[in-house]
Formats: sequence, structure tokens, C-alpha cells
Amino acid sequence: MAGKKDIAWVADQVNTTLKAYLTAKFLVLDTEYADGITLTPIPTAHYFIAEQVRPVYPLVMVIPDGTDPGDESNDSNYELERHSLTVAIGLTANAGEDALKRRVVRALRAIMEVLEAYPTLGDTVVHTVCGRREYGALFLGERSIGQEAQMRLLVTTMP
Repeated sequence: MAGKKDIAWVADQVNTTLKAYLTAKFLVLDTEYADGITLTPIPTAHYFIAEQVRPVYPLVMVIPDGTDPGDESNDSNYELERHSLTVAIGLTANAGEDALKRRVVRALRAIMEVLEAYPTLGDTVVHTVCGRREYGALFLGERSIGQEAQMRLLVTTMP
């Protein structure tokens, strides 16, 4: 295990990549859809690697789920590790369930497209694969409605 990248480091690399490119991708999607629904940039301080007990919205969470060490039976893959993570987006709105749902779906699409465009996370990992996407139910906050969505992510690293 010495010299290998741990999953918290991998989560930081995902967040760094999203911080660098997500706002620009939001603007691209706003232009593509051109329906008056806009995606608000996520403040830099609202990117986390753990679930938040008292979340601040909007937010992005990259949650480490597990690590699978390389296959020791195959020498060419011995040093590879595969890290499973969940990338989540959380947004709120003061009105309009339909508009909120559209924003959440687009925001998760933007995250996926950024990670697909930069699969090596700035040449820090071997590869990133986006997986299943899930959309949570709307929830009622004190002064707004909210929704979260998440995507599975598999990141392969080497020491």
C-alpha cells in the first residue's frame, strides 16, 4: 500500500477538476437549453468530501465509498487501484418544482461532462468512469425546496 494514492486524495482531485471547469460547463448548458433556467455557480467553499450534517446549498460532495486494490494475479495491473466514489449535487429554489428538477438534472449532466472531458483529472489519475445517476425526491427546507442527485464514479490510480 505504500506510495499508493488514498481515496481522500482522489476525492480532492475530483473536486479540484470540478472547481476548475464546472462553472464554464454550466454556462454552456444554459446557452444550449436557452429556456431561461440558469445554473448558478457552486461557491468554492461548498465542495466537500463528506456528507454534511447541516448542508449549505448549492453544494457538491465527492464521497469516498471504497477502494479495490489491484489484481495481484496480473502483474501488469498490480499497482492499479480502483476507487469508488459518489459525486452528489444539491440545489435549492424558492419556487418552482419543475425548474428545480431541470436545474438538478442539468447540473449532474454538467458534472458528468466535465469528468468525461478530463478523465485523468489533470493527469493525476489513470482514468475516471462515470456510472449510474440517481435523482432524489424533492424536499422542503425552511424557506425553499431542494433536491439532490448523485452519480457513481470509478477512478483508477497508480502510485
